[in-house]
Amino acid sequence: MFLVDRIAEEKIQQAMAEGKFDHLSTKGQPYRMDGYLFEDPETRVVTKILRDNNYLPEVFYLRKKIEQLEEQLSALIEQFNAVYVSLFQQLIGLLDVDPGYPPEAFDRHLPKHRRFLKLHLSIWVNLKSSSSLWSLLEQFYRQWRCFREQYLSLQARRAELIDLHNQEVLRQTLKERDRFRIDTTLGRLSLEACGEWFDARFPRLPRLHRSSHLF
Repeated sequence: MFLVDRIAEEKIQQAMAEGKFDHLSTKGQPYRMDGYLFEDPETRVVTKILRDNNYLPEVFYLRKKIEQLEEQLSALIEQFNAVYVSLFQQLIGLLDVDPGYPPEAFDRHLPKHRRFLKLHLSIWVNLKSSSSLWSLLEQFYRQWRCFREQYLSLQARRAELIDLHNQEVLRQTLKERDRFRIDTTLGRLSLEACGEWFDARFPRLPRLHRSSHLF
């Protein structure tokens, strides 16, 4: 019996002895396995029972927290994508210029988008300079920086939980003298790599001068 299987079995037996399964809301009902189809068939039902009733070994608890953070990250990226598109559309409208691709599809035209921001944006900003344009540019950069900080903060917390998860797996492995399965540990990216991904996914506007004003 592998490590995770043994932990789950011990927790189930302990919970049964304490009567914690006697009054479950799903007692007597068939279990739907939607969302668990990609888990190991031998532990699928055990995992679902434990998760559905908030009775998790430390490893499973940490995995659940990591999954919740990943959902938050996905939601944050989706939210900023909408903000980025809206601000870029407003910018294109004020400049009255065609960037050569649909503004709302910037993510499918990243090479063209980066080229526009790097080579052409400053020219058009100088030609169309106005207080409303500079205000929008400042808002754009401020929003970009704010979302990037939130994204890296969540990634840092995710990395901490992954380290705790992997340490717990190793601790239990050594304690139980069980065979260590590498697929029970989780990999993670460095914060530097996460920042590079964000910068590639959402190219930052160049820092433009407005007389003595720099943002």
